[in-house]
Order: sequence, then C-alpha cells, then structure tokens
Amino acid sequence: LYISINISICLHQLHPHHHLTIMEVSLKASGGLKEGREGKIEHLMKKLDIFPKIPDELKVQNSTSGAVTVVVAIVMMYLMLTEWLLYASTEVTSEVGVDTSFGDKLPIHFDITMSHLSCDDFGLDFMDHAGDQQLEVQDTMKKESTSSAVSDNACRISGFLLTNKVAGEFHVAFGRVAVASANHGGKNAHMHKFTLQELDIFNPSHNITRIAFGDTVPGVSNPLDGLDQLVPAGENAQYQYYLKVVPTTYVEISGKIITTNQYSYSLKHYPVNTRGGSFKQPGVYFKYDIAPYRVTYREKSKYFAHFVTQLSAILGGLFVVAGLISSTALSLNSKFKES
Repeated sequence: LYISINISICLHQLHPHHHLTIMEVSLKASGGLKEGREGKIEHLMKKLDIFPKIPDELKVQNSTSGAVTVVVAIVMMYLMLTEWLLYASTEVTSEVGVDTSFGDKLPIHFDITMSHLSCDDFGLDFMDHAGDQQLEVQDTMKKESTSSAVSDNACRISGFLLTNKVAGEFHVAFGRVAVASANHGGKNAHMHKFTLQELDIFNPSHNITRIAFGDTVPGVSNPLDGLDQLVPAGENAQYQYYLKVVPTTYVEISGKIITTNQYSYSLKHYPVNTRGGSFKQPGVYFKYDIAPYRVTYREKSKYFAHFVTQLSAILGGLFVVAGLISSTALSLNSKFKES
C-alpha cells in the first residue's frame, strides 16, 4: 500500500487525470492479498478434514444395504424414543441419616373392616410407651355398618390417631368394655370385660383397606393395604402385626418437602382355644416401633449433556454395526454368486 500511494503521487504530477485510475489499481491489489489469505485458510481447513468424501462414481448401492438401512432406521427411532423417555423421566435418589425429629407427632391413618362383627361388638384402643392411652377411640374415628364378602353383619372403622413419636400399639380386642388398670412396668394398661358366653360371637376376621403413618409419596407403598384375614366360623384367633416405622422425607424437584413415614411388618397368628383353661385374648393388634434413622428421597432431573452423549453413542454404534452387517452381507452374496 505504501508503494501504491507513492506511484499515484508521481503519476499525478505527470498527469493529473491518471490519479483515480492508479488508486483503483492499488485497491485491487489489496483485495487480491485478502483473497490470497482466504485461500490459504480454506486450504488449511481442507487438510484438517477427517471425513474423506467418496466420489459418486465409486459408490455402489444394492437392495441388501437398503434392507439393512430400513432395519437400522427402525431400531434407531426406537432407541432414540427410549432414550428421550428416560431423559424426560425424573430420577429419584435416596440417602439415609440419623433422625433427629423425635419431638414431632406420629399420624396413624387406618381403614379396617371387621368382617364378622357388628359395630356394637367392639371398640378400638390405643396406648404408647410415653404413657398416653385412648380407650374406645371416638373423636377421630368413624364406625359404619356394612357387609363383607363373607358376612352381611360387618363394621368398617376409619379415621386417624395423632400420637407421640414413640413405640406403641392400637388394637381391636375381644371384650366390648375397656377399663384402665394399674400401671405395669412404666406402661399404661387396660382390661377388656367380657363373659365366656360372648366368646361365641367374637370373630377377628378382618380386611385392611389402609394402614399408613403419614402422606403417600411416589415409590413408597403401605404393605398392609388390601390384606384380608379370615377365621373360620366356630374358631378364634389372635393376630399380632409388628410394624417397623421408618421416618421418611421426600423432596420434589420443585423444592417441596413432604415429611411422612414408611413401614415394614411381620405377622404372628395364634389360634385361640377358648375352651381351654387359659388362652390368649382374641383380637387384632398392631404394635409399632420407630426406627432411629431417616430415609430421604430426592427428585433430580437429568443433564441435557448426558442425553446428547447417550444419543451420540447410540447413533455411532448403530452406524458401525450397520456397516459391518452390510459389508458382511455383500461379501457373502458375492461368494454365493461366484459359486
């Protein structure tokens, strides 16, 4: 550019009318330098190309490779859809830690049908190791006469108890009237009054619609729900359910925190011979204990980068496998034709 300007000045001194022409030549020379630089960049990019191109005259297409392409396309669409559904779903992780919420209350929701008893034949009682005791619960429980699959004289009890977060029990026991008795070993106790003649009308057959210790959260079920126990007519029994209650926290992806409890259980069934000298008290007993740890579930969304990585791996793997299948099929086809 420096030389071009000097030339233009000299020519202008010789002939003023040639100045514009010389300036145009100098600009064209500068444009040529720019095009040269672009050409070098383009040449460098071509050298960095790792995807070699096959000339059209060297490409061979046949029906076998076409069939492989159709199959690969179908499989690819299926795997892509599956991967998208996995990406769109919410991942739930779990962790366990020490439970420090012993001052909280424990809600107990129940819905039980006594299949062979009328509503006047029994009551529901509760007690815990903190000394609380509720005999023949009424305020938070509803009784409803109904029918069952085995009897037209059945009673459904439903409601809830709000208790201390300590071990305890609630039960439906033989004997209509429950009377508080002296404290035994630091625990409240009570007695059920009955006559031997009343033994013939008590049958602890029952169907559990729901037993829960808090709200229901995804992935956590109540194992006693739907359980049915039938005692044959003329017989009697005692059912003892031992429940291990585990404090649980569920954190939704929106940040909402749900505090609840889940549980597992074991059952002991004792046949009762009411004609013997002594026997276990017939009834249905739910005895629970609280675990000292807490399980926390957290909803998490998956990273988009992970989805792209998985999708790339699927596509790349399919193309490689399809290429191997196609080349193998072509090779076998050629050998078959030659033979």
